[in-house]
Amino acid sequence: MLDSDFIINAIRAKQVNKLYLREKVNLGHIVLLTEIVKRKIENKPLPNVKWLQTELEISTTKIKSICSELENRGFITKSLDVNDRRVKKIDITPSGKEFIYRITSGLTK
Repeated sequence: MLDSDFIINAIRAKQVNKLYLREKVNLGHIVLLTEIVKRKIENKPLPNVKWLQTELEISTTKIKSICSELENRGFITKSLDVNDRRVKKIDITPSGKEFIYRITSGLTK
């Protein structure tokens, strides 16, 4: 890695830390919200807790905690899968989408 690349990465790390403190979020919140938006852009099915746990390699307990926090903030909703009512699909709300676009657009390229 070049020194200039390292400096860019160090600046990004500092920005991300400030973001976490300012917005009261953590990496799990960001990863989950960006994954939902990415899947919607790619026209893929909405994720459920099990899929998120497996694909993002986050424990089920942690995923449920993150989802609960994001749902309380109005950033995601859970709805029953029409094909399997045992499964809850997770979707991003307009305020969640605005939030994730706003905070990720502030990171240096």
